[in-house]
Amino acid sequence: MNELLERLKFYEPFFNQYYIDHIVKQYEDMAWVYLDNGMLMKVKTLYCPEEDIETTINALMVDQYKITSYPNLEDSPYSDQIHYYIEKNNQFIGVDLCLLSRGNCLEDDIKDEELFKIGSYYLHGNNHYVQDEYMAFELFEKAARKHNYKAINSLGVLYERGLGVPQDLVKAMELYQIASDANYEEAMCNLAYHYAHGNGEELNYKKAHYYYEKASKNNNCRALNNLGVLYEYGRGCPIDQKRAFTLYQQAASFSDDIGLYNLARCYEVGIGCEVDMDKAIEYYISASDHGNTLAAFNLGKIYHYKYVQYEDLDKAIYYYEIAAKRGHPRAMTVLAMCYEIGEMIHKDLKKAFVLYYDSVVIKDFKEGYYYLSRCYFYGIGCDKDIERAKY
Repeated sequence: MNELLERLKFYEPFFNQYYIDHIVKQYEDMAWVYLDNGMLMKVKTLYCPEEDIETTINALMVDQYKITSYPNLEDSPYSDQIHYYIEKNNQFIGVDLCLLSRGNCLEDDIKDEELFKIGSYYLHGNNHYVQDEYMAFELFEKAARKHNYKAINSLGVLYERGLGVPQDLVKAMELYQIASDANYEEAMCNLAYHYAHGNGEELNYKKAHYYYEKASKNNNCRALNNLGVLYEYGRGCPIDQKRAFTLYQQAASFSDDIGLYNLARCYEVGIGCEVDMDKAIEYYISASDHGNTLAAFNLGKIYHYKYVQYEDLDKAIYYYEIAAKRGHPRAMTVLAMCYEIGEMIHKDLKKAFVLYYDSVVIKDFKEGYYYLSRCYFYGIGCDKDIERAKY
């Protein structure tokens, strides 16, 4: 259990009536905590000798928190305070000062943009907020009632994925539609994606094309790339590879990793342009540098075996390793084979086993099951285990 949480549980009930719900946000020496009545409590941890505790608390309240009337809290953001001594090895080493907030971050007077921002922190567990999908849903819902279309779109995402609420693709589409009608581009892209893949609605490439094109008007890179795919393969529109190339080029001009990757593909095989391997490699490298995993894997193949004139085994390993670290399952197995047979790199059976294992356990890669089974059967980088070989 979290050390602070363990102490707080020991202190309960707070103010003779409240119990801990959960820690919302925690720093090194301070935390925000929800109590069971929905109120917010600030906990400040102060380390000092026992004889200095009262002086230290007073200095904190007056000098740092600017509560010049302390111990009177009447004109402060807090309605009550209590502190608890921290003991270690039978000695007092500090104090947890607990301050009951007069309000909480869910109050209706909080602006919709702030509600959305805090909801996003809860959803992703960043900016010191503890990940809580249910709290994210509640905050997005409050912001949505204030007509915040980013929040309405985010509610759609939660319904789509079943995060903090039961999965409901129909409800997700309704929310995406509302935000799309308000010209929110990400919602248009979400709506288009579902029409292109038949999630929650019947497959409808024409509608997908309509919403991607609408979202692309302001250079939304996600829309530009996906609209390019529709033109490349003739989905919801006639095949127009030159138009696809132009759209990928437009997305790439914003250093979008997917746009850069798509542009590299075009130059590699001649989609809407002449084949130009030097440019293909240039854009694959740029895409990889911007975090694109597929670009890194493709570079590995180019330098490994795909084109004899570009063979560079050191570079092949370099990009396979990048792709594998980013979770590309095929890159994991290719790199594992290199370690297993000592191709392009020193032989290391344990590393080979770990990569095969990760491709299965982390990525559920079907091909990885065969290689992992073989490892267990022959004892490649691991102890022989016939039972596990049944993978």
